[in-house]
Amino acid sequence: MPQQEEEKKPAVQDPQIQEKLLKTRSILLSGEINKESAEAVIKQLLVLEGESNEPIKIFINSPGGDVDAGYAIYDMARFVTAPVTMIGMGLVASAASLVLLAVPAERRLALPNSTYLIH
Repeated sequence: MPQQEEEKKPAVQDPQIQEKLLKTRSILLSGEINKESAEAVIKQLLVLEGESNEPIKIFINSPGGDVDAGYAIYDMARFVTAPVTMIGMGLVASAASLVLLAVPAERRLALPNSTYLIH
């Protein structure tokens, strides 16, 4: 009997938590960076920019993924007029480290136990 590969199901975000994050102008980029996660982050950036020019925080905990999707987030973080701060936590690797570099050094933060892989 052949083994069936377990399907990857996207993490479902609790709408109440998502709403509270947006109220604090915070975005969570967690898990693999792909077309879907990039679209979600970009939509949130655009919504927050539409509300005001107050600073936006993006928390990153990601092993990386699709570089093109990472560049989409990178470009949008630079495009919005509201200042964006990137906060690395957990693992920030590959395409995620690229996203982190979208903002100037003074708006990049690293939590004490975060690790980084740039290649």
